[in-house]
Amino acid sequence: MNKRNDVYSRKQNELSEWIKITQKAIKKRLGLIKSRIISSDDPTAIEKIESKIEILSSVQERMKKANKIIRSKKLSKEQKIKELEKIEGLSKNSIDSLFEPDYMGKIGFPSFELKNNGANIRRLKERLEKLTEQRSQDTTSETINGVEIIDNVEANRLQLFFPAKPKREIIQKLKSNGFRWTPSIGAWQSYRNNVAKPRALEIIEEYGN
Repeated sequence: MNKRNDVYSRKQNELSEWIKITQKAIKKRLGLIKSRIISSDDPTAIEKIESKIEILSSVQERMKKANKIIRSKKLSKEQKIKELEKIEGLSKNSIDSLFEPDYMGKIGFPSFELKNNGANIRRLKERLEKLTEQRSQDTTSETINGVEIIDNVEANRLQLFFPAKPKREIIQKLKSNGFRWTPSIGAWQSYRNNVAKPRALEIIEEYGN
């Protein structure tokens, strides 16, 4: 049992390393060597998310292709190895690891690797859709109880301009609801999201009373 666990552990390490190397190779081709968290404030966020989706999708297709080859009943092991060698980035050690059964006796890339990678692709696509929709909106401004509310699409912020310094109770509510004072523009602001505007309106209503 311990021997099987050792084999499984070694296989996972080999395949995880292949995934990392493959992603890096694709990033290099796309000119995206450094992988960082993509901020929604980044003017190029949409392009970066699209590139990340392309990277993960390419890795997903390569894993699927490798599994199809290695699990084929029509090919001999030698033929499988030759076909696997054609997959970009798949090293000899990684190929050898694909033939080692996991703790359930299955060979190839484990289903959880495909599942996790697929989930990341779906998550990024959903984020891309939301961000694209947000970027298509227009910046709006309205004034309630003397407070100017700017829904700033370009800055990705909901900005509140009070005519005077709010009372301590209002300031505490602003802070507890994610608003931060920005001296450079003289506004309390929060990231644009589904809850920022309703919370702001509640606070402004209390401010007016």
